[in-house]
Amino acid sequence: MTRSPSPAQAAHVSDYAPVYDPDTDFDAWLTRFVGRRIAGRLGPADSVLEIGCATGGMTALLAPCCDSLFAIERSPAYVEKFQQRGFTNAKAVVANVEGWQDTRRFDHVVATGMFGNLRDPQGFLGRCREFLALGGQLHLSAANPRSLHRLAAAEMGLIANVLDASPADHMLGNRNFSIEDILAMAEAAGLACAHREGVLVKPLPNSMMAALPPETIEAMDRISRFVPEFCAVTYFVFRIR
Repeated sequence: MTRSPSPAQAAHVSDYAPVYDPDTDFDAWLTRFVGRRIAGRLGPADSVLEIGCATGGMTALLAPCCDSLFAIERSPAYVEKFQQRGFTNAKAVVANVEGWQDTRRFDHVVATGMFGNLRDPQGFLGRCREFLALGGQLHLSAANPRSLHRLAAAEMGLIANVLDASPADHMLGNRNFSIEDILAMAEAAGLACAHREGVLVKPLPNSMMAALPPETIEAMDRISRFVPEFCAVTYFVFRIR
């Protein structure tokens, strides 16, 4: 069961660009690793909707692998940085991720690293389903509460439960959902899980992981296939049921 959010978690963060730089934070590694996985599933004639594109870090991996990419992002500051990248087949607009509507249908819908920050995650999954073309795929990534670094934090008494909010969660207004919770919400939204895997074995907090050599971080992602249930992030691919 998912714990009820604290007041800090429940408060919707409309724009955390002033306090969070996705290009320099350690999470940029997760963007890279998840983006690689998604890029491998795109076709050159495919259309992509990227929800919550931030500054375009993942877009840079996806745009070369598809025909067209349309992105939405709630932070004007992030969209400005996105536009500075000079994409030729990708466009971003400022829009609220939960209120945006469009009649177009896409071969792929990408929603990564944002699930815990949604007011109504199950309703969001239902809207993503509506954006999918026939045979389309929804790509979702979410923080895994059973990541090794969170298990260690619970054992050390830094958090009472792996689903509890960390200081970073409080700052960004994130909630933590178990893998089982996400699968149940997707099923209720009319989606079936076609693929699931772990991303990055992360035994340490971000600040300590960032001090590791890049080749070590790359290796920690490659070994994620051995312990998917304990990785930092879970990557899901959903299809319409």
